[in-house]
Amino acid sequence: MLQIEYDLKNLARKINKKTFMTDGGSIMFEYKFKDVVEDKKTPKKKELIEKLKGVDETFTFSEKPTKSEDITLERHATIQKSEDDINKEATEALKGYRSEELGKINDDYIEGKSTIDTKTRESMYEADKKIGDIQNKYNAKKDIAVNDSIKKGTSRGSIVEQQVKDIDMAKDANVQSIKNDLENKITSLNSQMELLEIKKQNALDAFDIAYAVKLSEKINKINDDLATYNKKVAEYNNAIAEKEYNLHLKNEAEYQKNVDRIMDRNQKLVEFIAEQGRTGVESRIALVKSQMVLDYLDTMDAEDAVAMLLSDSDLANALGEVALDAVLKELAKELKGE
Repeated sequence: MLQIEYDLKNLARKINKKTFMTDGGSIMFEYKFKDVVEDKKTPKKKELIEKLKGVDETFTFSEKPTKSEDITLERHATIQKSEDDINKEATEALKGYRSEELGKINDDYIEGKSTIDTKTRESMYEADKKIGDIQNKYNAKKDIAVNDSIKKGTSRGSIVEQQVKDIDMAKDANVQSIKNDLENKITSLNSQMELLEIKKQNALDAFDIAYAVKLSEKINKINDDLATYNKKVAEYNNAIAEKEYNLHLKNEAEYQKNVDRIMDRNQKLVEFIAEQGRTGVESRIALVKSQMVLDYLDTMDAEDAVAMLLSDSDLANALGEVALDAVLKELAKELKGE
C-alpha cells in the first residue's frame, strides 16, 4: 500500500471535514495508487494543474493498453539472373579481350597482306620496266639493221626481213623469260597469300576456342559469385527474421506485462472503491486536491487567491467542484479573519 502523508489535521479543521484516520496526532491518508502529490514544493500553476489531473487519473480505471506493432527490419534482396542475363554479362565483360585479340589477328593479316601486295606491285612494275627496256633495245637493233642494209646497198627484202625476224625472236624470248619470272613470283606470292589466309583462319579458330573457354569460366564465376551473394543474403535475412521474432516475443511479453499491471491496478481500484464507497473516494480526492491548491495559494492574499480561482477556468476545472468549494470556503474564512 502506498502511503501519502499529509498534515490533514489543520486542513480538516479549515474545511470542516471529518478526519479518516489518526496516527500519533497526524492524519494518515492511505490508498493503493501512484503518489501524484509527493513533491511538497510549491509548483508552478501549469504543473499544479497537471498534478490535479494526475489525482483524477489515479482514481480512474485504466484502459487496456495498445499493443505496439511488431518491428519489421529491412531485409536484403537476393539477385536473380536469367541464363540470358548471365551470358550477356559475361560477354560484356570479355568485350575488351575479344576486341583486342581479334584486333591483333586482323593487324597481323593486314600487315602480311600489305607486304604481299607491295611485292606483287613491285614485281609487276619491275617486269613491265624490263619488258619496255627490252622492246626499246631490240627496236633500236632493228632500226640499225635496216639503216645498215640501206647504206650497204643490200636492201633486198629477204635479207632485211630475216634480220628483223631474228631480232623479234630474240626480243620475244627475253620478254617471255621476264613474263615467266613474273608469273613464278606471282604464283609464289599467291601461295604466300593463301598461307596468310590459312594462318588468319587458324588464329581465328584458336581464338574461338580460347574465347569459348574464357566465356565459360566467366559464366561459372558469375554463377558462383551470385550463389555466394544470395547465400549470404539468405543468412542475413534469416538472422533478421530471428531478431524480428525475438523482438516480437519481447513485445508480447511487455504487452502482457502491461495488461497484467493494468488489470491488477484496476482490481485494486475496484477493491478500494468497494471498501471506501464512491462518496468516500470522491471525498479523499477533494481532500488531496484542496491541500495541493491551498499549499499553492499559501503565499497569496486571500482576495487575490479567490480572484484567481474564479478567473482561471483551467485551474477550477482541474480542481473540481467539491474541492473548489472547499478551498473557497477556507479562503472566505480567512477573509473573515477566522
